[in-house]
Amino acid sequence: MDLSVIIVSFNSAGFIERCLASVDTCLRGVTHEICVVDNASSDQSLDLARRGAPGARIIASRENLGFAAGVNRGIAATTGRYVLWLNPDAELLDGGAGELIEYCERHPGVGILGPQLVDPSGRVQLSCRSFPSYRTALFHRYSLLTRTFPNNPGSRDYLMSDWDHRTVREVDWVSGACLLHRRSVLDDIGGLDERFFMYCEDVDFCLRARQAGRSVRYHPGMRVLHHIGGSGGPAMPRMVVARHRSVWRYYAKHFRRHPLKDAVVAAAIWARCGMAIARAAARSTPTAKRAFDVVLAGLGLLASLPLWALIAILIKLDDGGPVFYGQERVGWGGRRFRGWKFRSMVPDSDRRFGPLPAMVDDARITRVGRLLRATAMDELPQLWNIFLGDMSFVGPRALAPAEIEVEDSGHVVPLEKILGYEARHRVRPGLTGITQIYASRDLPRREKFRLDLLYIRKQTFWLDCRLIALSFWITFRGRWEHRGRKV
Repeated sequence: MDLSVIIVSFNSAGFIERCLASVDTCLRGVTHEICVVDNASSDQSLDLARRGAPGARIIASRENLGFAAGVNRGIAATTGRYVLWLNPDAELLDGGAGELIEYCERHPGVGILGPQLVDPSGRVQLSCRSFPSYRTALFHRYSLLTRTFPNNPGSRDYLMSDWDHRTVREVDWVSGACLLHRRSVLDDIGGLDERFFMYCEDVDFCLRARQAGRSVRYHPGMRVLHHIGGSGGPAMPRMVVARHRSVWRYYAKHFRRHPLKDAVVAAAIWARCGMAIARAAARSTPTAKRAFDVVLAGLGLLASLPLWALIAILIKLDDGGPVFYGQERVGWGGRRFRGWKFRSMVPDSDRRFGPLPAMVDDARITRVGRLLRATAMDELPQLWNIFLGDMSFVGPRALAPAEIEVEDSGHVVPLEKILGYEARHRVRPGLTGITQIYASRDLPRREKFRLDLLYIRKQTFWLDCRLIALSFWITFRGRWEHRGRKV
């Protein structure tokens, strides 16, 4: 057996089917086995794993053992010469595992390889790093200095962001989201340290391998799509605590100790933990966001009823056609719904001209429709969609099923084939959003999807309020039909 694939799952129902399907597709040229260790998931992860990989070994734990212990259970139950840790929120994109195994065969000193990870928009994730030091507190991925000055020498050194990640390179450690190692490495250093419940176990594993004389390298010959945070749900306080507890344990295990230094380091770690929990608490939870949508949509419906009547009269006086226009859209979790608008184009425009997006000086748009579209008043009926739960005030734009994009070359691409399409459906589509406000009409969908995913990662109540306020300003100025940025 060449390869043992170990997947440790905890509440990963939204991802594990695609993860297992990618393994089946991309490892056909490699003799392999799959072991799924379920850490007492409370969703459908375990059932989905059994259905998605009938031939896999399934280990169903009665309690959440943590990632390190889960990997160790999987390793003990398998026999492959090489072991691949694979997060359930990751998907293999190609058959590069065979290339990585061949590379190890040609380079016997290599013990660990990390593949290239990409996010849903196709952007390379920085999945290899330098070992943590005291400076890491200032230059880690989420630090103020890194976010404000991403190209500063300290951040480039720690994140290894000073090269394009298209070549093989010796590195300090690679991400455990997808990590390949020889089984023989375990003979030198043992398994993963189970004192790390979650986080830092990959750093510790790579450090011990290097101390035992094994090389750790980054190899872009294998590409893996990684939905950061898709495994185990949102960053709840207990997960934030687990991360910082692991940071402390890594420090206590690998750094020289002194009581005064220990006190300073502990204070810094747990102060950062407290701030991270406070930031997480400030984020808009799905329940709070939904309550906000219901209240605001209800008030908006009541307050705008006279405007509805006026718009309906103007549409009828203009051409006598229907007042409303309904079109099927794709919403939260891929569920389809019927989105409503005031009609702004000539009657039966979809049947007569096809479901084409509006263009500059589009002859299909009526006189009243031009005013409605410039002020976004044509979307007023979507308050009802928000009230029903089909949509939210803020989120990615709701797309039509089978919608396409025509590239500059004339090539037609279905939107579902563009990276980031499925990830957008993790939240309800929005009446407004970062993409609707800041993206130009002509921006490629890949870039628009990237902005959508940025919103999903950064979403807070205050960000939603800001975007709604900007939307009112754009409506007041009548700039919604402007093809560039609206503000």
